[in-house]
Order: sequence, then structure tokens, then C-alpha cells
Amino acid sequence: MNNRQSFLGDNLDTILEHTTVAAIGLGGGGSQVVQQLAHIGFKKYILCDYDVLEDTNLNRTVGAKQEDVELGSSKIRIAVRLIRGIVPDSEISEVKTTFQSSPEEIGRAQIIFGCLDGLRNRNELEKFARRKRIPYIDIGMDVTKPD
Repeated sequence: MNNRQSFLGDNLDTILEHTTVAAIGLGGGGSQVVQQLAHIGFKKYILCDYDVLEDTNLNRTVGAKQEDVELGSSKIRIAVRLIRGIVPDSEISEVKTTFQSSPEEIGRAQIIFGCLDGLRNRNELEKFARRKRIPYIDIGMDVTKPD
């Protein structure tokens, strides 16, 4: 890792390497988030997604290939490959279920990135993070047809 000059201080690289981030949802938004976190210098991840890549996800999932659709690759597998391509020595915990089913694992995070669709799941994740006093950044979205 290169030492960077940063307005965040001389210890930025060390802080990033030792901070555990959770990404909940690894589709279009979550794949973008984990790619950028890896480029920034984070090394510890908790990845949570139970879904597999489908043809309709291919155009917006960073790191995904047509082969992943054909193999039925999990979105976690694709995210792990993406992160390790940038930070080979990263530590990654895989949660292949809903975040609600793994509160202990998700609760280890020091920052949670919510990358979920749907207001209900996003609301539940925000409440979880607030109860655990974990900083929470929500980038999820819900696209609806106007009335």
C-alpha cells in the first residue's frame, strides 16, 4: 500500500487497513461500493448477499462476466474476486444469507454500507446499525413507476 498525503491524517493507510466494512447487497450498487473501498485501501470486509448473478444483473454488476451467469455464480463470489484483484491480501467474511439471519457477523463491522433495494430491508438495516451504533451509509434504491 502506498502512503498517501491526505487531509485525513498521516495514519490513513493504517486506519483503512484495520477497519472492517460490511457491504450488504452486492448487485449494481454494492459491487460499485466494494470496488471503490478496495481502491481506497480497505482490507477487511464482511460481504452479505444470498443471490446469484442473473443475465439481467450483468450490465450493472462490476466484475461480472457472462461466464458467471452461465455458472450461476453467487454475487459474493464475484465481489470476492473483484476485491482480491485489487487487494490480494484482503480478509473477507462471506454471509450467504440475509443480514437479518446473521446479526452477530454483521455486527462486527465498524462501517455498514447498505446497498439494498426495497424500503423495508433498508429500514431494518438502518435500525440495526443504529441499535449497534455502527455508522451506516445507505446507497440502496427503489425504482417505482409514478402514479
